[in-house]
Amino acid sequence: MTPANESNGDIALPLVDKASEVLTNIKCEHPNYWTMDSAYDRKTIYEDILFDYNGQTIIPINVRNSNEPPA
Repeated sequence: MTPANESNGDIALPLVDKASEVLTNIKCEHPNYWTMDSAYDRKTIYEDILFDYNGQTIIPINVRNSNEPPA
């Protein structure tokens, strides 16, 4: 649980890091896919999981944080 004044996006990568650490300690394979809700729709989360954890994120796009696509 996290305080209401903390953003989910700020907590995501430390949680992924902790989960990865636990899986390593018990000699389990790391997940290929990380599923999160739209509150985690941030470019840094996509990139860090791809490059640091060799995984793919499945996150619905958060339309409130989206910009109009270019023409």
